[in-house]
Amino acid sequence: MKELTIHKGALCANCQTPLEGEYCHHCGQSVHSVLRPVHGLFEEFFETFLHVDGRILHTLPALFLKPGFLTLEYFSGRRVRYIAPFRLMFVLCLLSFFALHLATDVIAHRVQQRHQHAVLVDQGEDFSQAQTAKQVQHQLDRKLA
Repeated sequence: MKELTIHKGALCANCQTPLEGEYCHHCGQSVHSVLRPVHGLFEEFFETFLHVDGRILHTLPALFLKPGFLTLEYFSGRRVRYIAPFRLMFVLCLLSFFALHLATDVIAHRVQQRHQHAVLVDQGEDFSQAQTAKQVQHQLDRKLA
């Protein structure tokens, strides 16, 4: 949240006009520095693109139950109650990619466990019946083929 600051006596860095607020009334330059810490840039990015508030309670039900209504509301200019379409799409895409990533990791882990178990059981049964090194080599060659 921005803090209230008094800029009395400060001069504009661009035109040296005395400041009366956060912007110079002569040239329009902002008082705020463009130099920001990296964490501030990340915070601003996430605030800009992922800021989802109570408007989601108006947007999602209308999107799923009455998508035509939501489109008419948007084109008629009543947009304040709803999340902007691009922002909603961006957030939903990020959530779906994250969920897909988690699901594929879980599935890949389960498949890998089953494959390892099947290979161990399969190898144990075949090679345990072999009596000589030549029989083991023959079974190995057959499996690799």
